[in-house]
Amino acid sequence: MDAGLCMDEFELLPFVDGKGISLKTPPQVSFEKYLEHIDQTCPTETSMFYGLHTNSEIGLGTQQCEFMFEMLLELIPREETAGGDNSDKQRSDEMYISKCLEDWNIKDKIFSLVDIKDKISGEKDPYQNVFLQECEAMNYLLEEINRSLVELKQGIKGVLTISERMEDLQNS
Repeated sequence: MDAGLCMDEFELLPFVDGKGISLKTPPQVSFEKYLEHIDQTCPTETSMFYGLHTNSEIGLGTQQCEFMFEMLLELIPREETAGGDNSDKQRSDEMYISKCLEDWNIKDKIFSLVDIKDKISGEKDPYQNVFLQECEAMNYLLEEINRSLVELKQGIKGVLTISERMEDLQNS
């Protein structure tokens, strides 16, 4: 039995029926011709090849991106003082963080929704409603950032005990 006959017009992508993507085996040819066939006719790999919905690629891409950035963060060298004494480094980190907290005035960035609503004349269309909702959501986010930074500042000053979350924020 000839191996080439078994593979004549064999569909290599069985999960994409009716989706306009096809990859059939070439007739029996040399190895170089097989490579040439693969380079010229293979469509870009997609999740449909495996019977998955195209949105599954979004989840995969997100996971790969998160993993890559976690690895990059782990690769960032942490400076340590010689002899294992980290008190000087910790003090300089705390001074740097305190300076940053003083320089960043998050409360000035919060939107005044009353002023924005007053500037919108007439009846609000859907885009303006979404804009106002996004401004409100951003205000909640900015208030939380401000709260956590104030909490961290109090922890650095010794007013509060530094929790694991505050430590993570400090390291970030």
